Amino acid sequence: MSFLIAFIFQRWAKFETFLKGLTGGMILGFFLALTYDLYFFASMNLMTVPAMIVDILTNTVVLGIVGGVVAWILGLKSKAVPAG
Repeated sequence: MSFLIAFIFQRWAKFETFLKGLTGGMILGFFLALTYDLYFFASMNLMTVPAMIVDILTNTVVLGIVGGVVAWILGLKSKAVPAG
């Protein structure tokens, strides 16, 4: 998941600050978690509705933090001055 976020942020989104990465990661995390939780809820008897809501919120926060860190690191990489 981290590789997917890094690829999207570097290739298409050009996020280079923590706040932009946090926002982008939360949006991406919400829709990804919503997708697979609704799939699990509809096709298997693994989750209840409250558990699904908690899982979606948790994944949204975690992927938001991951997105923020990835964007911050990409921003540091783009500001680095080559030696020599």
